[in-house]
Amino acid sequence: RQGTYAAVSTPTTTTTLPPAGTNISNNGFEDSFPKTAGGYVVWQGKAGNDLEIFLYNANNGFGPFQITDNDYGDVNPETDGRYVTWASGFAPNGEIFLFDLATGATTRLTEIWDTDQVNTYCIASVDPYPCCTGEGTGTCNAQYDHDPKIVDGKVVWVSHSEGVNTMYGPGDIMLYNAAYGSYENISRQIDIDYNNE
Repeated sequence: RQGTYAAVSTPTTTTTLPPAGTNISNNGFEDSFPKTAGGYVVWQGKAGNDLEIFLYNANNGFGPFQITDNDYGDVNPETDGRYVTWASGFAPNGEIFLFDLATGATTRLTEIWDTDQVNTYCIASVDPYPCCTGEGTGTCNAQYDHDPKIVDGKVVWVSHSEGVNTMYGPGDIMLYNAAYGSYENISRQIDIDYNNE
């Protein structure tokens, strides 16, 4: 750890505390949008030509640790102290990912919905999106998924069925429960009659 530490004394103990404002990212790049829970800090930071997700364990001082390392922007990280979630430019319309702090496993949450899949023509050597695996037809998620939030292993995010061009139009609130591996469109369950009819 960098910095000067100050000793704090009481009649029975002496504790050494890090100075206020300790720089945990300590680099020359853009680091922004920090979130914290359960002693973990996550943020998005510039790494190479795009943004990646970083983690610092304030419980033991481990880190920072780069969770993502790819060629597309990873943004808006959130943590509940057990998992980390973020939005990514993984496909043309954006995807949601989940990182398990206990196992180190990363799961793409938005690839499960078969109804979200569309076939697109692409050439892997030209198309920058990983959904294009060869020349011809590739499978991509047509939803524009963004703004993930997480509490107690439950991830929610906004999903627009018409893709990025309608991101300010009607969207649905999706829920993923990490404990059960279950998905649900929770806003579809609401039938509101705005005209009281």
